[in-house]
Amino acid sequence: MTTDTIRSLKSYVSSADYHRPHTENEQLPFVSLSRQAGAGGITVSKLVRDRLEGANKGPRKWLCFDRDLLREVLNEHDLPQDLAGYMDETQYSAFLKWMDDAFSQRPTWSSLVQKTTETIRHLAHRGNVIIVGRGSSIVSRSLAGGVHVRLVSSHQKRIKHLRDYYEIDLDDAQRMRDREDGGRAQYVKDYFDKNIEDACLYDFVINTDHVSYEHAAHMICERVQVMHDLLRTETRVLRAG
Repeated sequence: MTTDTIRSLKSYVSSADYHRPHTENEQLPFVSLSRQAGAGGITVSKLVRDRLEGANKGPRKWLCFDRDLLREVLNEHDLPQDLAGYMDETQYSAFLKWMDDAFSQRPTWSSLVQKTTETIRHLAHRGNVIIVGRGSSIVSRSLAGGVHVRLVSSHQKRIKHLRDYYEIDLDDAQRMRDREDGGRAQYVKDYFDKNIEDACLYDFVINTDHVSYEHAAHMICERVQVMHDLLRTETRVLRAG
């Protein structure tokens, strides 16, 4: 997460454009991206953002909200900055949630998830964003313009990717994969009563064993363009009516 990206995000969420009421002629597509640990979520989301922004002719930039950047969005709700490290879906477990909700002086997990959900919906409503994780496909499913994607890959390839990307040994990569997948699955189950692996939650599932990250990004961007055209058509119909 670069300083420039954080600055762009903070500028975006504090701008008049972010808070201005939504109107029919401002409908824009957005992407929700779910991923198995090591399936290329960080790489693909950035490729999608760069491709879409490169082709963007509108005034609103394409931005990517990954798990780090999304925590920054909690500024919208005036939450303490030290919650950024605490609110980590990859570390989530039902037992730790119960302990924190029962004994911690911090805001409860449930209240933080509610605030995060509000922010996800707000961002999706504004469009031109890629939102990674945190049940974003479920949270934003009812909103127009969404392209909902899940990235999957084999256990072996994901461990290798994590080992190479984070420069860690094989055992640490396997533990990271298991911890992140388990935390995300439990988070979605506890708060949305859904199975994160349910393909029906997404428009399409991409296996990055067989589809390169570049091709995956291309597929997503093509669908975004289709959605953009559909939104424009619907807007014209509404205006004509």
